[in-house]
Amino acid sequence: MQVQLKRASEDRETQNTKSQTTVAYQRAAQKLLAAALIILIGFYDNAALLQKTAKLAEPAGMPTRPGFKY
Repeated sequence: MQVQLKRASEDRETQNTKSQTTVAYQRAAQKLLAAALIILIGFYDNAALLQKTAKLAEPAGMPTRPGFKY
């Protein structure tokens, strides 16, 4: 009985260590992703990339004949 309790305690300690390591990796990944998101937002919100004036686009496809309604 004593051996089983000792073994169970060792198993819990091992799993606890693995769990803590996994949580630490996940937190580090969250920090990296948050930093990457800030960089991407800064890049894509750049005013130089925004279109200043909108052009009126012609409809795609074949030109329509006079009198044709769509």
